[in-house]
Amino acid sequence: MCALLSHEVLDPGRLTLVVEATWRPAAPRWMPGPPLPGGPAA
Repeated sequence: MCALLSHEVLDPGRLTLVVEATWRPAAPRWMPGPPLPGGPAA
């Protein structure tokens, strides 16, 4: 993850996708949108 963020942080759009993919499955109650495939709600 650290290696991924080290270069993803250069692209805010990509970083947002990484953060969203990391946190949405872990906190489906407060993150908007449908649960991601493979998440706890799947």
